[in-house]
Amino acid sequence: GYPIYYMLLNSRGFIGPNLRGLVVTTLGLGLAAVFPAAAISIAVALVLVLVLYKDPGGRTQAPKQDLGLLAKNFGRILITPRLMSLFILVAGFWSVFFQFWGAMTTYMLNDLGLTQARAGLIISLDAALIVVCQVGVGYLVRHWPTARAVWIGALLGALGFGVMGIAMSQWLV
Repeated sequence: GYPIYYMLLNSRGFIGPNLRGLVVTTLGLGLAAVFPAAAISIAVALVLVLVLYKDPGGRTQAPKQDLGLLAKNFGRILITPRLMSLFILVAGFWSVFFQFWGAMTTYMLNDLGLTQARAGLIISLDAALIVVCQVGVGYLVRHWPTARAVWIGALLGALGFGVMGIAMSQWLV
């Protein structure tokens, strides 16, 4: 389930910036047309899922819970220290990640003078690389415990951001 979801998510991450470039630069519709174009593409994706997806079945029904018990169980989950630590770390990572890409887009458009289409292509390469590498990395770590894979991935991500942070420093020269 999750690998399919992640593959579809990053496929859309590849299509989205390129769609923006197509709408703004090639069709000349301007930035205001990007959100309606995105809504149309999401509707098309929904129709494709509804038409093409077949539930494999074989699942058992979860026992029904009343709303009070559901809220109590959810509250117990939220006070789990390990889970909250993971939420904080993940939120920090994605905050830095999106700050980087927001600034990168502005830099490419305003300072480098790239078109929306070219900037969208460059930004979408991240998602394309994830789609391509997911199969190989997934195969290599298929027998690893989940915790090990998550921690090694987090450490590699932190190392990558650290290298980017000092890349413009005179200490690397």
